[in-house]
Amino acid sequence: MKRSLMNRCFIAVTILMVAVVLQLALVAPATAKVRELMMGSTSSRSSMYPFMVAFAGFVNKYVPDVHVTVVESTSTLENIDRLRSKDFDFEVSGSLSAGYQVYHGIQRYEGKAFPEIRRLYIYQVAATMYGVRQDSGVKTIGDLHGKRFSAGIPGSQTEANVRGALGVLGIEPKWYAASLADATAALKDGRIVGFAKGSAKGNIASNFIEVNTVRPVNFLSFTEEQKAKVVPKMPWLPWVHQPAGSVKGFKPLGDILVHGFIAGSLTTKDLPEDIAYGITKALHQHGEELQATGKMLPGWKFVESTIEYQKTAPTPLHAGFVRYCTEIGLQVPKELIPPEYSK
Repeated sequence: MKRSLMNRCFIAVTILMVAVVLQLALVAPATAKVRELMMGSTSSRSSMYPFMVAFAGFVNKYVPDVHVTVVESTSTLENIDRLRSKDFDFEVSGSLSAGYQVYHGIQRYEGKAFPEIRRLYIYQVAATMYGVRQDSGVKTIGDLHGKRFSAGIPGSQTEANVRGALGVLGIEPKWYAASLADATAALKDGRIVGFAKGSAKGNIASNFIEVNTVRPVNFLSFTEEQKAKVVPKMPWLPWVHQPAGSVKGFKPLGDILVHGFIAGSLTTKDLPEDIAYGITKALHQHGEELQATGKMLPGWKFVESTIEYQKTAPTPLHAGFVRYCTEIGLQVPKELIPPEYSK
């Protein structure tokens, strides 16, 4: 009787242990499915950094079984290099012009083409603002010749565009290579006459507003004649006209004409298609949540706008983006469809 009771207890305990093991076996694969993604961003001092952090949270919220970690970087050039070395899964500072240049192996990427790069989405049309101290005596773009000026974060697309555009015009400042924090400090204490910084269209980057509390800042404008000289040499460069009084967050400004950039996210064809699909779907269905960051134009439509602007400097979209567009009946131009995509 006693032995029988012990046997029954043994069997019960054994069944319980098997049940626990089976439960753990069911839970373990679910935990293992979470995929860690490394996302390149920009300097934490940049006015764009909060948007990039918000975007990582957005992906974590809406794309199942994915966790994105934000990695601070010096911006586009470093991000592309680390996409190439597979340190990053995607990045969120890749301008349209940078994607076009590296894909085709031109300009700074001559001899270093990266045909595996893919566009994930576009989120902003921005203006490259040339901010200078009011007391610097610099009134025009031409006045920057021979003056100490920072073209932007070293390695960024802003720096490349500023140096390129001024070079076409024969304007050679005494270049001051510095981080955004250092350039901001240098402008405050008068070591440089100014610096260039991308700002969402209709806005001014917070770095200029910070300097303006210590030293009043003016903004320079290109002339139509200067633009006409730059365009044939740098056809991928968009131009932004900001009418007088249209810029927010600063004192009223006159008409400003500057080159700009179309900012977005770059990745490679190695990013799993289901992840790119999930990000595209989330942006299409919930993208308005990111409007609170103030970095997109009002009413920005991520999917439609990405296709519209990508056509101006065509390189392939990610296959996951194309698949989602196909599902919702949105036509993608042939030149934007990557070779690995299959219906």
